[in-house]
Amino acid sequence: SPDTYIFKYGPLGPVEEKGIRREKMYFVGAKREFIEHLIRIFENEGFRNISLITDVAEAYVQVAKSLRAEKESFAILDIGGRHTGLYIFRSGRLTFVREILTAGESFTDALVSGLGLTFEEAEREKIEKGFTEETKPYLSPPLERLAGEVERTIDVYNQSYPLEPCTRIYVTGRGSRIRGLMERLKEFLPIESTPFVLDIPIEEEFFPAYVISFSQRIFNLLPVEKIEWKKEIRLRRMGIGLSILTLLTLSFLSFELTGKLKSLELAIGTEKRLIAEK
Repeated sequence: SPDTYIFKYGPLGPVEEKGIRREKMYFVGAKREFIEHLIRIFENEGFRNISLITDVAEAYVQVAKSLRAEKESFAILDIGGRHTGLYIFRSGRLTFVREILTAGESFTDALVSGLGLTFEEAEREKIEKGFTEETKPYLSPPLERLAGEVERTIDVYNQSYPLEPCTRIYVTGRGSRIRGLMERLKEFLPIESTPFVLDIPIEEEFFPAYVISFSQRIFNLLPVEKIEWKKEIRLRRMGIGLSILTLLTLSFLSFELTGKLKSLELAIGTEKRLIAEK
């Protein structure tokens, strides 16, 4: 039921599929209880002013046009901790999104169960050593799963857009820092794979938040009542600001009038003394 979700939708623009011109739309949402759970987590940690809940795809939408100047389809593969996001762009527009459950922690769990390491030890092992003779038997299955899902998704997309197939994939995310992962992905994927690099002075893990904070027209999954509450807070702050400004103005006028009154009293006193002398 849409009543249990908070969602946003809007136009992506016209596209032509198999000779038929269509209008593409985006639709993004999450269960209301999940959004409210996120808000409670932050509020319990002391955050009082939560202004935005959005999706990481918005960050890549903002920079897609700067990646490839020419008109071609490409993908961004964001290998996160628990989820991998695959975002395919066509002529600079986001046209396809897929969430894959194989991600960074899948490799960690494989080392935990295979080598008997703790979670922290497995995290260090995959980042610092990666695919070695000892770890390869355990890291290969999640890699093959991930590469297989990506390849199948690209194939489905290319069947829909045979004239503008996806020809390149940019890899990013915490999971992409596994030592040797990029080289192994290139062996499995049939299209060119390169690291996601932009000339932005920020560490890779903070890239989405950095881009979103400087962008406009970002869809916001914050509940309506929270947005209205923020407007109320903003109006209250504006009211307080206007009140302070009014008080300062009145105080200034009061000081000015007091000064003029004292000047007048002094002038009258002087006149009185002159009259008394005369």
